[in-house]
Amino acid sequence: MKKIGFLILPFFFFGCTAINSSPKAERDKIELTLNKVRTDIEDIKHDLNTYEIEHHILEGKLSDQEQSLSTLQRDTLESYTAKLDSVLSELESVRSDMIALRSKQKQLIGDISELSSHANDTTNALTQYKGKIESLEKLLESQDGRLQQIAALKDTLQEIAAFHKANEMKVYVVKTGDSLEKIAKRFHTSVDEIKRLNQRTNDLIIVGEEIQVPISHE
Repeated sequence: MKKIGFLILPFFFFGCTAINSSPKAERDKIELTLNKVRTDIEDIKHDLNTYEIEHHILEGKLSDQEQSLSTLQRDTLESYTAKLDSVLSELESVRSDMIALRSKQKQLIGDISELSSHANDTTNALTQYKGKIESLEKLLESQDGRLQQIAALKDTLQEIAAFHKANEMKVYVVKTGDSLEKIAKRFHTSVDEIKRLNQRTNDLIIVGEEIQVPISHE
């Protein structure tokens, strides 16, 4: 608006003084005015060019910023996606470990239950033999025949000895490479006998597990 005002003022002064000026003076004024107009037009063109250049520069900067923002968003998304995949993988691994631990826990509970049942059976058997011994003691008191008492006592002692021999056991810790067949050969017994002593229905054993085995008297 300021430059347009400069363009109008020369025409205004020229119109006001045209009546009192000579033709030469008027031509000079017109020429000066035209030069002024040309100069103002050139200035306007220069300003327009400058504006266009600055506009293109700003557009370039804006495009660079948009591209940088897009790249940053993509990299951030990829980073968070990778972290999420890693966390999900760790959670799946923890879940698998928990399932394995639960399985081992159930197996240990079953083994403890079998050992407890075996201990109860042994206690019951010992109680029965104690009753037999008490009965024999009463028989010895009531019988007159010494030989009969000795024979009965001998039989009872043989039964007790056989029972203890059959049920005399020790604890064996399963080692790497062991199987029930190898353990049975080592202690001169059978797989079925070891399974009976430990109240098992299958041949599965675990390294570090304690099982009952008969003591060899050979």
